[in-house]
Amino acid sequence: MNSKSNLERIQLGASIKLKLSKEKLTEALVGTVDFHLEASKVNGLREKISQKKEVLRLMIIKKEEKPEEPQTEPKSEEEDKKVELEDIDQKLDEILEE
Repeated sequence: MNSKSNLERIQLGASIKLKLSKEKLTEALVGTVDFHLEASKVNGLREKISQKKEVLRLMIIKKEEKPEEPQTEPKSEEEDKKVELEDIDQKLDEILEE
C-alpha cells in the first residue's frame, strides 16, 4: 500500500469530552492520508479505524486517478521551417501554373 500523509496539531474551538471518560480534549491532530487500496478492503479499514478510541471522526474519499497523457516529442524549429518552405513552394507552383 503506497501512502502519503499530512498531519498537523490544532487547538479546538471548544473542548471535547470523550465517551466513558472525564478527560476533555483541547487539541487534536487533523490531516489527510492518501493511499491506494483495493475497493473490497475499504470497509474493513473503515471499521478498524473507527473502533479506535483516539479517532473522533473519519472520512474516506475515493479519488479518481488521472490517466497519464502520452508524451509527444515537440517538433523542432527546423521541422516547422521545412513544412513552411514546402507549403510556400507548393503555393508558388500553383500560382505559376495559372
